[in-house]
Amino acid sequence: MTINHHELVYSSTGFGSASNLARELSRVESSLLHVTEALNNNNEELDVLDEIDQQDGFAKLMKSPHGEIVKLQSMSKEINCLSLAKSYINAIKKSSSLDGMNGINLSMKHLVELESQLRLALQSHHEDLALSSMNFKSIYREIRERHEKVQKYMQASAVLNVRKTLKKVTYPSQNALQFILSELDSDDKDGSGLKAHISAIRTLDDRLLATELVRPIVRRVRHHFLTSGTIPQEKVIKMPHLIIAYLRKVIPHVAPIVKRVDCEVHFYHQINTLIQHVLFQRGYFERIGDASPVTLTNLIQEVLKFDVYINDNIRSECSGDMSSLTELLICKNTTLVNWWIKAQRNHAIHLLDSKASEVGSAAIISTTESFFSLVCSQRIKISILKERSNISRYLKQIMIPTCMHYLNLQHKRATALRNEMDTSTIYNLSDNIDQWIIMIENTSRMAQVLSNDHNEGSSSSTLDLLELHTMSESFEKFSDAMVQECAHRYIDLLMERSAFSSFLMTAGHLLSHGSSYHQSGMEGVFMILNVWSGDFVSNPNRIKVRDDILSRICTFLQQQLLEVVLDESLEMTAEGCEAFRVVVEDIIRAVNGSDEQDFFGRLNDICRFMLNRDSIHQPIHNLSSRDEDGKISVFELETDGTLYEEVESMIRGKGYVHLTVSEACCILNRVHTLTNSNEQS
Repeated sequence: MTINHHELVYSSTGFGSASNLARELSRVESSLLHVTEALNNNNEELDVLDEIDQQDGFAKLMKSPHGEIVKLQSMSKEINCLSLAKSYINAIKKSSSLDGMNGINLSMKHLVELESQLRLALQSHHEDLALSSMNFKSIYREIRERHEKVQKYMQASAVLNVRKTLKKVTYPSQNALQFILSELDSDDKDGSGLKAHISAIRTLDDRLLATELVRPIVRRVRHHFLTSGTIPQEKVIKMPHLIIAYLRKVIPHVAPIVKRVDCEVHFYHQINTLIQHVLFQRGYFERIGDASPVTLTNLIQEVLKFDVYINDNIRSECSGDMSSLTELLICKNTTLVNWWIKAQRNHAIHLLDSKASEVGSAAIISTTESFFSLVCSQRIKISILKERSNISRYLKQIMIPTCMHYLNLQHKRATALRNEMDTSTIYNLSDNIDQWIIMIENTSRMAQVLSNDHNEGSSSSTLDLLELHTMSESFEKFSDAMVQECAHRYIDLLMERSAFSSFLMTAGHLLSHGSSYHQSGMEGVFMILNVWSGDFVSNPNRIKVRDDILSRICTFLQQQLLEVVLDESLEMTAEGCEAFRVVVEDIIRAVNGSDEQDFFGRLNDICRFMLNRDSIHQPIHNLSSRDEDGKISVFELETDGTLYEEVESMIRGKGYVHLTVSEACCILNRVHTLTNSNEQS
């Protein structure tokens, strides 16, 4: 099978049109596809070339379609070269008189525009550089060299103008601040003012602009603290205080400008580096090893206060990118950072221990207030740190030990309160419970303090929250354990030191035989229960804690009474049910201080149902099937879904929220004599 030569159709416009190139490439690919199909089908009798000629109308076909692709790729490189050259010419047209950078006389506005156009031309053709022709690479290199020259000239011109202006307005000063801000607010249409030159420097490098704004400050600091000799060497130990005090006077005249031109990170980093450089040049770090604890404490306080001051002058989204002065001066000095961590930890433990020997509610509150102040102070310090290693070290060696020591103190107090409750009398039981509530509420509140994010926008937030959230969970678990322990000890007190246990043993007889109920022996029970109904708790958070403890106690009481009333082996009489109801109401009133059944909803429903005050017994009897003894078959009732739903609907309709169908049937099977007596009456 012979394959003839394939030639491109050359239009009058040449190969410069992208649409022509696309059509030519499409024809070549189509031809190659037909050839491949014919060969795959082994159809040697088919004249492939005639088929192609009929479809494409070419006079001649080349022997290999691959050659056409090579030609198209070659023309594509030529088009890229022409496109790059066109971009270069368009960029040059944006300005005039560019025949050599010497003697150039353009405004900063035109220089910025030219630099932008040249940079755009380089960026848009950068991907074509690897597979381009020699002509393309030559033009690209020419543009790159011209772009570098323009950048250098623009940088030199802008920097000289900014320096000249800053010197003229005596920057840094209040007058300079007002002038520079007014220039930044101006239109500067001709592009020759300070605003255009600052914008040009920002276009090239934010760090360069920060350097120019720091330069006059560096010159003044060098004069005052290094070259003038006004601070003798014997006073070098006070150098941090002096230089920080000086900078805090200067920065207010600079901070609005730095924030306006968006170079805070680089500016304040250079300020911190300047402080470090001055202290190093004056030999401060060599003398710090012999300094007293008071001197070291003053140094660290000065540095921390300066970092907080800087953070207040910098936007939150920028603060995470800048190293703090604390890390430069303290964290990088092994001796100093070890002393600082030890001093911080010892101070926290000593402050917490100062109230450890005291007892009572006031001591618990005082300890928590001390812990709260420590946590707030430590959160501020850790927000200053940026490096993860420093954050982790501060957490593990200062904050976590502080939290653990507070928990240990709370655990010791909880143990003491538990022992005191075991020997409490009716006269001091309320005070013991009040201390439980205060300690549980304080611990729970501190858990929330630890879990709250006080460092939003800070780089330390993620690690800070992760570690402290885990500690917060430990605080919450300890609070829950104290709630459980308080309720458990109170129940033990009620069961062991009152007549409640005796009542539970005789309550079944009360229901079955209808013995008259006398409060003899129950006075002590009600007195112990009455400690919860007082107004000794007024704080909403403490009321919630009290209710949590009381809920557990009432759950126990309700369960004990339900075991009696739901015992299927016991019969019930009208007199017995009424007497049992009186006991239950007295218990509920003693706990709640009123007739509200907040914690005994299920027990209250059952007592109401026993007495059949809603005349619901007989309707349920009539609906349900009964066995030979006349008792309701709970199994058959539950099997019949429709009947079960009807009975449940009847119960709910009478206002029984907690009563279940099985419980109702259990009671009906034991109070049928009661039902009959009520019907007869």
